[in-house]
Amino acid sequence: MGQNHPVSRGVVLIISLLISAACRPPSKPATHPDCADAGNGRPIALHLPFESYRFEEDSLLLRRLLDNPYGYFRFTNLRFSDQICRRIDDVLAAMPTVNLHGDAHLEQYAVTSVGRGLADYDDASSGPAVIDLVRFGVSIRIAAGLREWESGPTIDEFFRGYREALEDPEVEAATPAYVRRIEMEFSDDRNRFLDEVESLMKPLVSEDERQLIAGYQRYVALLRETYAALPEYFFTLKKYGRLTTGFGSAMDKKFLIRIEGTTLAATDDVILEAKEIRDISSISCINASGSGGAFRILLGKTRIGRQPIRFLAEVPRAAGESSANPPLWIQEWLHNYRELNIMKTLRSVDELSELAHDIGVQLGRGHVAKIASPLDAQLRRAQIRMLVDFEPRIRKLIDEMTGVTYKSWEMFRREAASHKAARRRR
Repeated sequence: MGQNHPVSRGVVLIISLLISAACRPPSKPATHPDCADAGNGRPIALHLPFESYRFEEDSLLLRRLLDNPYGYFRFTNLRFSDQICRRIDDVLAAMPTVNLHGDAHLEQYAVTSVGRGLADYDDASSGPAVIDLVRFGVSIRIAAGLREWESGPTIDEFFRGYREALEDPEVEAATPAYVRRIEMEFSDDRNRFLDEVESLMKPLVSEDERQLIAGYQRYVALLRETYAALPEYFFTLKKYGRLTTGFGSAMDKKFLIRIEGTTLAATDDVILEAKEIRDISSISCINASGSGGAFRILLGKTRIGRQPIRFLAEVPRAAGESSANPPLWIQEWLHNYRELNIMKTLRSVDELSELAHDIGVQLGRGHVAKIASPLDAQLRRAQIRMLVDFEPRIRKLIDEMTGVTYKSWEMFRREAASHKAARRRR
């Protein structure tokens, strides 16, 4: 992200119509929380009060949020998901509980040397599939709008892939052209990868360093049970630091760790990422039991993810450790790993449609996988019935939440401009 892209007058008109549809439907009372006084600058559902965050400490994040609505969309995931819950409250009982990615959108799509598909399972849980379906659908709408592409056929491809996988859990989507192109860019230069990772490591304050070292020691004790054949020096710490990239995770503590690896040669050093576990209990319609623990993340990766990740583990807090320090989860960083960037790496609407179909298949398989085994077939049939009954409403909700996202982003930009002007006057 971080690239400015002018939106054409035609797209602005479409956006305005979406906002109008979201905030002035005849069936909604004037007191609906998203619509009351929306035109007078008062908060709506995804409104992010500028003063709520210390953006002066992360000017890069602020620029990315202001740059275009996709960055804002990414940053407001928990609010977004809870708004979906509120909009389906009347039919929630009719929707099966499935595995959820929790933050399914286009820029979560990654191509690696061991697989492809949705990555980043920080918000994984279980609940109604509509959370993933609407979030991904809105990501298509926004991405297509920014690129001035028609989004309708791509939405159709997404739902087609989802239905195919529900009907046949063994179905495999054709490898998208985008994936083949990215794979051709992979490099064998591991030294360059390690240097790039080290450049991302920022200095740690002493409290963070103590938290990381203590958590890492517990992590190594856990991993040695699983990887008993590894040499004794494998998990030896060589370097570590704070990682400050991300959108939805921008406010979470993240760390990068370089360890010795299989031999004492630097070229096979292993990179680990440690993350604090995010509390997602604010989303009202998910299964929030254990939402402060990482096992929901491990289950999401196992049940929905296509990419096998080594050295994956939850690291609970130690007895007596401050509750101000959330537990950690840790995974390996892969050498050849490329996340999609809608402005920089996506070339055409045809590529977008192929990716949408591919992710539809991944979610169709993963939503049901191992959640009710050996009754998964029954759950798939129930999920197909849900789609028959509610797909029109889900598509309408995609349009509505696209409009609300744009409106909220516009309000955030106005507040940021006002804040900047006030600072200049001081």
